[in-house]
Amino acid sequence: MRHTLIFAVMIGFIASAVSQTVSEDSTETQRKSLITVYKNRAFQYGKQGFLFLKNTAYTTADALIYAYENDNTITGWNPQVDFVYVDLRWDAHMADEWTYSYTVFEKIPQHQKEHGKFYADYGTAYKPIVVRFSNKVRPTVGASYRWKQWALGARVWHFSQSARLAGEVRSIGRTVTVNEDGSILTEASYTGIKMWGHSLFPLINTLFPEGVTPVVWSTENGLNIWFVDIYTSYQVTSNFDFIAALKVIDVVNRQKLGQKHWAYTPYGGGIWDNHVTLAQTAEARYRAVGPMIGFHFHQGPFEASYQTGTLSSNNLLQDGHWDDVDKINYFYADSTTLYWDILYNGDFPYSHKARADIGVEELSLKVNSPDFDPVKGVTATFLTLSRLTNKFNTLAQFTSRFENKILVKFGLGWTRTTLKQTPIAPRWTVRGDWTSGEGTYWALRTQDLVLQGASVSVALSF
Repeated sequence: MRHTLIFAVMIGFIASAVSQTVSEDSTETQRKSLITVYKNRAFQYGKQGFLFLKNTAYTTADALIYAYENDNTITGWNPQVDFVYVDLRWDAHMADEWTYSYTVFEKIPQHQKEHGKFYADYGTAYKPIVVRFSNKVRPTVGASYRWKQWALGARVWHFSQSARLAGEVRSIGRTVTVNEDGSILTEASYTGIKMWGHSLFPLINTLFPEGVTPVVWSTENGLNIWFVDIYTSYQVTSNFDFIAALKVIDVVNRQKLGQKHWAYTPYGGGIWDNHVTLAQTAEARYRAVGPMIGFHFHQGPFEASYQTGTLSSNNLLQDGHWDDVDKINYFYADSTTLYWDILYNGDFPYSHKARADIGVEELSLKVNSPDFDPVKGVTATFLTLSRLTNKFNTLAQFTSRFENKILVKFGLGWTRTTLKQTPIAPRWTVRGDWTSGEGTYWALRTQDLVLQGASVSVALSF
């Protein structure tokens, strides 16, 4: 019995060893099978990737070769003139007309059993003074030469305009009314012009019933811009061109602000007569150059183009002058005999040179007419006249030689040019008390300029 048990245990160990060996052999077989599967999959993925890259290369090559083989590609000159009805989207906030008003009611108690009353209403209303440019037609002149899929061209555009606002404001002054019950009502209203960040109060002038001077003011804003583009385009497909350009802009912005006051009042036993002129003249000017990239899409009569880039200027100059002139005549009490002739002439100049970067975006949409040959029309006219008079046959033969040489087309479109963070004229600024030297400075400013509008174009091909 013992031998039988030992034999059974030995048989169990042998079976276990054999089973483990078979299991290890099975695991190795599965591992090799998985490696084979992964190798096949990697091969398939690599093959598919190679086919994708090959097809992409063939498609790109076909697109590039298409421009050479396209029968519709025109080789020759293409001058063009666009008349753009320009709307300059820049409403320049130059100053504010302000009106300070107050009403005071006061009743002083007359005895111990009566209580007094007092209330005051006051405040200042502002009305912006904004200089707006009017719309004007400006031509854009350009020409390009196309050779197979390449084109090289240039374009010039000029915009120049100025706008001015001026006027005079007068105050109502102050009135005091004493009522029957002893109460007092005081009403007052004064009007002036806020410029340079300061609401300057009208000076005292006893010659006017309101007791203060009228304020005469003027503002002016002028802008002059030249655009010059030198560009090349590459025809990628039959209706898509890639554009690379060099853009040059020359910008000058001039601004003028001013107001006049007249002080006239008794002073020190005589008459103080002071004519005050406050005036600012400032300018920003620079020339910026930089690359532009974009595309030109054309399908049938429709065209669309877009370009963007950043232009740099190393010669930005922002300068200005602020003048404070007091021309004073101090008369004797008879107001006719001059005692003193006084002149205060304050000049606060400024000049700042810097570097600037200006972002530019251009978008153009257009619908074109079919190309037509104007010479054919002239030839047809001469042929008709020759049949009627027998005198224009020679001219008809002459003009027929030039048929299909010049093609003309017209277009209607819309264009938009944006200049981002464009430096404009600096502004003299007064903070706090007008008589204090602290807080006055020249503020450097920038402005986004948008020039957009409808356009009519005439293009030639020869």
